[in-house]
Amino acid sequence: MERETKEIVLVHSKKKVVVRSFLTEKENRELMRKMLGDSKVVKGEVAEEGNRADELIAYKDAIIEAWVISVDGETKNINETLLEIPAKDYNQVINFLKSLVDDDEKKSL
Repeated sequence: MERETKEIVLVHSKKKVVVRSFLTEKENRELMRKMLGDSKVVKGEVAEEGNRADELIAYKDAIIEAWVISVDGETKNINETLLEIPAKDYNQVINFLKSLVDDDEKKSL
């Protein structure tokens, strides 16, 4: 399925990041599996377990893997590439992806 993409130019590194405009339900479920891992879900809430720092890192990695198509035209090692840019640029990518996730959730309501 062909779908629209969005491009952002990072403020400091000037790298161009191309992302999907939405996730399919299949992609969304895979993302949830990666994010939640072995966590217990009780009545729609994730049980309080695990190391919060590791969970946050895994969450960011999973989000990037699901949404980002390329960085400066490169489609391999995207997470590693983004870890090597200035932290402000990395956060710009994460915040942009969060806005896409929020928009996607609002549309599904």
